Amino acid sequence: MNKYLMKNRYEQVQVIGEEEMKQRIQKLRKIMEEKEVDLLLVLDGTWEGYSHWITGSRSVETVLIFQTGEIIAVYERNMAGFPREDARYAHIIYEDELKIKKFLTPLSGKACVRIGLIQPESMMAVTRKEIKSLFKSVEFIDCTQNVDVLKAIKSKTELYWIQEANKIHEQIFYALPSIIKPGKTIRAINTETRYLGEKLGGGGEKSLYYAMQYGQDDGTPLIYAQGLSGDEDYRVKKGDRIFMMVEANAVGGLYTAIGRNFILGEPSKQTVEYWNMAVKAQDFAAARLRPGVVLKDIFDANYRYITECGYLTNMQNYLHSFGYVFGERPYLHDRSEGEKLHLGMHYLVHPHVRIDRGAQTGKVPYDDYYCVDTYYVTEEGGKRANNYPRELICLSDDLFVL
Repeated sequence: MNKYLMKNRYEQVQVIGEEEMKQRIQKLRKIMEEKEVDLLLVLDGTWEGYSHWITGSRSVETVLIFQTGEIIAVYERNMAGFPREDARYAHIIYEDELKIKKFLTPLSGKACVRIGLIQPESMMAVTRKEIKSLFKSVEFIDCTQNVDVLKAIKSKTELYWIQEANKIHEQIFYALPSIIKPGKTIRAINTETRYLGEKLGGGGEKSLYYAMQYGQDDGTPLIYAQGLSGDEDYRVKKGDRIFMMVEANAVGGLYTAIGRNFILGEPSKQTVEYWNMAVKAQDFAAARLRPGVVLKDIFDANYRYITECGYLTNMQNYLHSFGYVFGERPYLHDRSEGEKLHLGMHYLVHPHVRIDRGAQTGKVPYDDYYCVDTYYVTEEGGKRANNYPRELICLSDDLFVL
């Protein structure tokens, strides 16, 4: 019997052709030329999706890109039983172990080298020491932000598969009324939602299919499923509001997201009021997703808009790119928030409208409303990437007859 765990059925399907993968390398080499570096070294590449974007594999940890020649991709040291043969491109050499001295032979003969780093904070002291021992002089240059912007600009092929991911997530949400039933536990709802998502083409341990908030829609704070603080044995009943969130990948491993409120019965006046404001705030932010606009400027303008409308908000990172992970830079509250947007970027947009509870405001994490969707950056502003209604989904009283 094969000792490996079964791979997810669709998320690792190799949908990006060899030619596009080579074009990505050409663009990276242009950055190398601008930065005047001899080698681009990607560290901890599974984070932020660098490895997947460059090599086609989410299992690759380190990537070495020289000014010419083949690319070296080194798998993670501990794969926990997962198979490594999940991508194969002819211009990439896939290795099981990082052997710095062997891999840096293309630079042999050079006394002084300049090495561009992606995620320099991930470099281990032993690796830095070994590299420095091979040359008379070594200079490390942080190229992370340049690569972040490049990676966030999606190709036509990527945008196609992102659109397919959106279609899959819409199917899940259209099925949720048949999954969210009185008497069911949150655990059962989460499990069935994930099962459906994986059957339709997504999944993986880094995907979210779950009820993020749930409880009686009576004006009191809901339970928030943060880590272990939620109550998965909670049984839903009439009068509950359940905020369902899918932030997951699909065919090819590309991510997108959607989030809506499902109410067993009729929504409270507070829910209608705050939800409508959340949708307006989303529209306000999305309209500003145009080329050349700076993310921080969108946040600042939206903060003023929400507060001038008489509501509270928070510093949640609700503007970030989506690609091979569900939190790609450039995003808010990070040095990349000063970057300008470009055509082809794909962004999550869900500004939070915090419930004003007077002196108790902020006592409960995420005591707020938000509408989750992804948008494409266009000349006219953000274009929503799905067609699912931005409405409160009220489940019929017929459901409560047991």
